[in-house]
Amino acid sequence: VMLSKCLVMQVKVHGGQNHSSIADTYDMLAFLEAKQGNLDGSLERLEDALKVRKMNGDELKRGDTLINMGNLYRERGEFDLAVEAYEECETIRTEEFGYNSQPVADVILAHAYVHSDIERGMLAVGASLSQLRRSNPAEHEEEAGAITFFKKALGILISVNGPNDISVASTLEKMGMAQFRVGKLASA
Repeated sequence: VMLSKCLVMQVKVHGGQNHSSIADTYDMLAFLEAKQGNLDGSLERLEDALKVRKMNGDELKRGDTLINMGNLYRERGEFDLAVEAYEECETIRTEEFGYNSQPVADVILAHAYVHSDIERGMLAVGASLSQLRRSNPAEHEEEAGAITFFKKALGILISVNGPNDISVASTLEKMGMAQFRVGKLASA
């Protein structure tokens, strides 16, 4: 209730919907909706925030909104929409921070998680590991899907933080778990 009242007041004070504080409030409303289990409402608020951020040319916050949308799409099982949101966010963050940066690594990890979900889902519906590999062609024959994104993020994290940083260990753990979940025990 308070955030909704805040939004109404902000629109009046700023003379319309095109102020960054209005987009921030939409983001907060989206978080609240998600916490209440209303993913549809949350996505609507994020779409409102995205429109305002686009009008204002606030690319960094637009990227943040896109990753939040991708996370919601992933939670809803709409993996293609999650991938689209992550790709757009990655483009924005790469332009703003450069490829070798923590924000780019974060969105590449989000890519890895959604591809891991896709691979697990394919196995759950009866696809064999060989069918899974054929359905995810990658740069290298033996690599496919989530592991490719994990490796990209790992490379960035090593470059940015050094090989002994906890983020490197955490990413290696997530890579191993992703491999384990799809039955690739030797590489896990």
